[in-house]
Amino acid sequence: MTKKTTQTFAVGTGSVGFFSRRVRTVMTAVAAGALGLIGSQAAPAQAIPGGTVEVVPSMAACGDRGFEKSLQCGAAFTDRWLDSWGASDVVEATVVTRPDAAGVYPSRTTDGVCVYANTAPLAIGLHHCDRYTFVVPRTDRELVSDDVDAIVLLAHESAHGFQEKAGLMPVETSAIRDTRRMLPLERSADCWSGAATAWYIEQDMLDDDAVDGGRELMRSIGGSAGHGNADAREQAYLTGFEGGSGACNTILGRDAFPVRPTR
Repeated sequence: MTKKTTQTFAVGTGSVGFFSRRVRTVMTAVAAGALGLIGSQAAPAQAIPGGTVEVVPSMAACGDRGFEKSLQCGAAFTDRWLDSWGASDVVEATVVTRPDAAGVYPSRTTDGVCVYANTAPLAIGLHHCDRYTFVVPRTDRELVSDDVDAIVLLAHESAHGFQEKAGLMPVETSAIRDTRRMLPLERSADCWSGAATAWYIEQDMLDDDAVDGGRELMRSIGGSAGHGNADAREQAYLTGFEGGSGACNTILGRDAFPVRPTR
């Protein structure tokens, strides 16, 4: 998910229902070969993936004080949002991929693989895989101009975690550029970030005009294949903002996101 592409391979932003073991094996081998990782896969258990640094969530970091602080702020907001659903396990950590770091490992959540990289030939920008949201500063910095950007983007990425838990494989779908199947997952993730924004405002964590910042962000990142144009992304975001998480399940075409009981 980028405003413009500069040798960036975006993953973790689509959907797929089934991959044969052969396809998964080939995909792992291709990714590992491209990253020079054959024979050195890293499969995180409790520790974060090798070559990454955990973003420490902090509400005290909020205040539009730059990229790093906004990431901390966004991570803290995401924690609160997921905790409100009893779903803190969906995102174990937001991590920054160090320069020259890369890895491939089998997902614990799906039957697929996770790939991350911040190398000269390959930078895999903002994406979510197997309970981790990965950030590459040199490609993602331009996405985050303030706290609201970080808050909305990290909420969007957390949606892919719910999709994985529902049996979908967004990373692999994005990797093979299956744009038809990517669209409902990306649009439902935009919807989920809109629902999160509404909740933050209800909880007095954000001002009412935060929704305008979210809309502007959605328009700025619209247009890439499999994600929808500016109008579509803004509309999906507003659908979640106005209709809640249930509307996101409608966009997705299946129940992946939790829904609060109606009064």
